[in-house]
Amino acid sequence: MSFGRPSLSTSFRPTLNSDLSMDAIDTCDAKCIGPIDTLRLDFKAPRLRNWSRETLRQLQALGCLFEPGRCAASPLIVTQEFYGGMLDDVHALLHLARRVAVDEGRALQWARADQRVLVKAGLGHRRFAPIARPDGIVLDGHLQLLELNLDSGLGGFFEVELLQRRLVELQAFSGTSYRVPHVLAALHGYLRDVMQWVDKPTCTLAVMVDKHLTPYNQSHAHLLCDSLNCGIQGMNARVVPTKALFREGDVMRDSLSSFDIVWRFGSMAHAPEQLRDCIAVQLETLATRTQLISSPSDIGVESKLSLALLSQIADEEDPSLSTQERQLVARSVPWTRILREGRTMRDGNLCDLTRFASSERASLVLKRAHSKSSQQVLIGMEMSDAAWKASLRKALVDPIPWVVQQNIQSEPLSFSYPHGEADFQTLSQSYSINPFIFANAEAAPFIRIERDPCNRRLAIANVGATATAGLVIARERCE
Repeated sequence: MSFGRPSLSTSFRPTLNSDLSMDAIDTCDAKCIGPIDTLRLDFKAPRLRNWSRETLRQLQALGCLFEPGRCAASPLIVTQEFYGGMLDDVHALLHLARRVAVDEGRALQWARADQRVLVKAGLGHRRFAPIARPDGIVLDGHLQLLELNLDSGLGGFFEVELLQRRLVELQAFSGTSYRVPHVLAALHGYLRDVMQWVDKPTCTLAVMVDKHLTPYNQSHAHLLCDSLNCGIQGMNARVVPTKALFREGDVMRDSLSSFDIVWRFGSMAHAPEQLRDCIAVQLETLATRTQLISSPSDIGVESKLSLALLSQIADEEDPSLSTQERQLVARSVPWTRILREGRTMRDGNLCDLTRFASSERASLVLKRAHSKSSQQVLIGMEMSDAAWKASLRKALVDPIPWVVQQNIQSEPLSFSYPHGEADFQTLSQSYSINPFIFANAEAAPFIRIERDPCNRRLAIANVGATATAGLVIARERCE
């Protein structure tokens, strides 16, 4: 199968147009209320309208966010204290989840049946630092994680990089003073570390792409290779269809060259028949000196089940967690349980789990393990009582486990959107913060804004249920 390069503009590269003068004008107030808010902007300024329209044009050229109201012109502004604390907690929780799943033997138990052999093979190989993009909601001043997404970390980062680079341009003409984090710099830093371990001045990298990926995702695989080749000295990356990869001696190669690194591009939550070739190639790669990222063992750190176990053992004051680790889970994980018959802790008291789940529909979400992009996520408040109870009964007998989780929502913030040629519409909306994790590098998060409070499923940026915005860090502590 041919994976042709799509015709895309270089929309994630900053280009000032003639309307964005470098003369400073007082259009923004960089102060915010509390640790997080949206940046105050003067939406009457013509240059801001031009900036916003150009941002939308570049996003559309990238292939996403076509409809009005999908990209907020007002970015989040956070304090460095909040931002740094959020990243510290996310890193610590990812390592803790790896420990309870991998080091304590649950990864094979949790792995999907068709992937168990791959997880088992991966457990015996070098594990690089985590790649992830967890889904999180800000509650009580902390980011609480709804899912870990520990074996992915790729979806959406070109959209975020474009938004962040546009915010650099906004700062240039608005006279504001804030710090703009990026994504690609963190990703490049991660791969430079992998290259150091390979210990070669030049490295060949195959971005392995399955044929079932959408043209949009395939285009981002090409953008990724362009970014790596331009941004990392000694890197030679290109997109390679999964079926084109094969083992020759102690390396993986295709018909053109051998590879030092193979990067599996895309989620492992697709259907088994779609992933059969991908799993076979990863197993072959593990038998060579070619480095495979991300770690196959992280597939066993199941995104929902890991959080459910951590929530449970923290509530039970299990001695396998230290006091500090229990505090981390308490502030970083909403109440979550693997659905099963039996009793569990809720608010310091024992309760029957299935009876509680049945009676508390409006406050719970039901999620199937090994699902992706809001598939098989049931929100109790959006369902009838009968439909919810029927779903619980089906989930209890499903060979793949389900979890029930507290339904949490952020405090709404004011986001503004271009409305016509000369106006903006400001809406009060809830949002999620989804940090990109590339080892210990700092990367800007993916912000997802709820367009419809009756359709709260978290979804990728080119799904109409969500909008997005950028994020900046205040130079001074917000008042």
